[in-house]
Amino acid sequence: MCIERQLITAIKTSNRQKHMPLNSYLSLNMSAYEDDETESVMDIFDSNTIEDPLDTITKKEYYLAIENAIDKSLSDFEKKVLNRFAKGESYVQIADKLNTPVKSVDNAIQRIRKKAIRNIVEE
Repeated sequence: MCIERQLITAIKTSNRQKHMPLNSYLSLNMSAYEDDETESVMDIFDSNTIEDPLDTITKKEYYLAIENAIDKSLSDFEKKVLNRFAKGESYVQIADKLNTPVKSVDNAIQRIRKKAIRNIVEE
């Protein structure tokens, strides 16, 4: 009877999967990439990359203030050009989509840069 109860307990314990996270872990010392044996997972997780939450909030506020200042100083045409330029479109593509000469797009981007620099210096 004791042996039977021990077997039942052993089966229940093995099926419980209580220690599954411990049994299926990944070592931090194993290589991070299949081809690269020199760099371990621990090397990728650099402790210096942790950022202070206060710094994060301060940066967000700073960027929002700059965006608002730049947004207030841009004309509608410059805003359209900036949005398309930020998406990675070329001067020619922007000019085609806005039905304007390429030189107008170039001039608008130069004005945007000057206004952005001026607003950043003022902030």
